[in-house]
Amino acid sequence: MIMQYIGTSTNILEQPIARALSSIGLVHYINGQGPDALSALTRSLEIHRQHDNIKGIATLTSFVGIVDFGMGNYADALEHYTTSLAIQVNLVYETTGDYPTALLLYRCR
Repeated sequence: MIMQYIGTSTNILEQPIARALSSIGLVHYINGQGPDALSALTRSLEIHRQHDNIKGIATLTSFVGIVDFGMGNYADALEHYTTSLAIQVNLVYETTGDYPTALLLYRCR
């Protein structure tokens, strides 16, 4: 019976894998291994996208931007930061229903 459940719900295993890949990516970044960091973070981001995890997508997109910046890929970093910002402002807007407030709340972080 448990195998039927696991077989139909990959979400059980993929979400912890996505979190582990995020952690691995950040460790690689801290250790100066930018390409390995990008690889792990990108794989985690793909899992979050497959499951429409908007908060995860925003967070991982920001992490990828941080790594891009650290590697001197400034145009890519800006693109990732902008994308993450747009997602996060939209999340706050969906919560409050007020776009100016959403933008203000995000700026105050």
